[in-house]
Amino acid sequence: MNIQFSSTMIILLVGSIVVGASIGYSISTQIAHNQILEELNKKISNMESNIGLNITNFEVRFADIEDQIEVIQNQLTNLNDIFKNMSNWSTTNNATEDILEKANRFNWLTNLIYDLEVDTTDTNPRNNFSYDDEHYARDLEDNLESKGYTVSYIILLYMTNNMLNWDTLVKVIYSDDYYVFIDPQTDAIVTEKYDGDDDGRTESILNPSISLVQNWIQTLVNTSMGNDGEYLVFEFNDYETARLFDTRVYKSYEDLMKDLEEDTTDQNKYVEDTHDCDDFAEELEDALEKKGYRVTIKLIYWEDKDGDIMGHAVNDVYLDDGRVVTIEPQTDEDVTSVYDDDGDGEVETAEDVGWIRSQLWLTAFDYLGIGATDGKYLIFEYEDRDDVPFDLD
Repeated sequence: MNIQFSSTMIILLVGSIVVGASIGYSISTQIAHNQILEELNKKISNMESNIGLNITNFEVRFADIEDQIEVIQNQLTNLNDIFKNMSNWSTTNNATEDILEKANRFNWLTNLIYDLEVDTTDTNPRNNFSYDDEHYARDLEDNLESKGYTVSYIILLYMTNNMLNWDTLVKVIYSDDYYVFIDPQTDAIVTEKYDGDDDGRTESILNPSISLVQNWIQTLVNTSMGNDGEYLVFEFNDYETARLFDTRVYKSYEDLMKDLEEDTTDQNKYVEDTHDCDDFAEELEDALEKKGYRVTIKLIYWEDKDGDIMGHAVNDVYLDDGRVVTIEPQTDEDVTSVYDDDGDGEVETAEDVGWIRSQLWLTAFDYLGIGATDGKYLIFEYEDRDDVPFDLD
C-alpha cells in the first residue's frame, strides 16, 4: 500500500489532534481525557509506522518541512502546558510525557527522512574495489554524523544456497530503544527486513573482537543461524573501527610508491637480533596504516644451498584494484616477483597460522622438504606482529 503525505496534511492532522485534545479536556471528564490521550498516542504511532514502512513512497514538500515541524512542536508544548495546569496532572503526567516522547521521535524521524532525501551519497557510481558496498555506508555515515546524528557502521552476514553473503548498512540511533537501519545504496529504511527472529528488534554484536567475529562466522556457516535469527549482525562505532573485518583498502599502486618514497623506515639502522627484518616490517606496517593502507606482515622461510632453513620478514600491502604487493621494508622495493616462485602473479601464503600448526609446518618443511606455499617458499601472513604466535627475535 502506498501512502503519500504533504507537509500541509501533516501539520493539519497533528494540529487538529492537539487542539481537539486541549478543548476536549476542558469540557470533559477524566475518562474522556484518557481517551484523548490514547487516541493521540495511537495516531502518532500510526503516522510513525506509516513513514517507516513506506519510506520509498513517502513524498513531502521538504522546502518548508522544518518550519512545519516547529509549529507542531509549539502546539505540543502548549498542550503540555495545559495539562500541567490541570488538577489531575499527577495522574496524567506519565501518559502525556509518553505522547510528547513519541512526538519528538516522530520529529526526529521526519528530519532523518528529509536528510536522506537530500543526501547524494547513494548516487555515487559503483566501481568494484574502489567504490562498492562499504564505501556507500562509510560516506552516508560521515554525512549523517556531520548533521548531528548518532550513527553506527553495520556489517550483516547471512547464508544463501550454502554461500556466505554480506551487506553493509548504517544504523541511525535515536535512543537505546529506538533506531533505524538504512540501506546506504538506496537510502531506504530496512529495519524490519533484517529482524531475523521477528521480535521487533534487529539485534547486533557491538565492536566484536577478531576471535569473536571468526567464531560467529563459523557458527553461521555451520548452522545458517546468526545472533538474530538467520542474520549475523556486527555493529561498529565507526567505519574505521571495522578494519579488522574489511579486507580491502583503497589506494593505488602509484599512491603506495609515492608514500614509500616519503617514508623513512628504510633509513633506520639494521642491528642483528636487535633491530632486524621483523622490526623493519612492524615499523613500515605502522607507518602505512597511519596513511590508510591495509598492511600485513609476511614471514618467509626457505632452504639455502647448505640445507639450512632461512627466515625473513616483509610486508604485504592491499591495493584498490584488488592486487596485493609484497614490499621489502628495508629498501621500499616491490619484491612481489621475487617471492612469487611459481610465477602465477600472486605470493601464496598461509594466513594466521597458530603456534602448534606453524611449528608442525616448519618441522615438515625442514626435515621432510614438504609444506611450501609458493614454489620453494613457506610463507605465513599475519595482520599484525602482535598476532605472530612465536618469538621473532
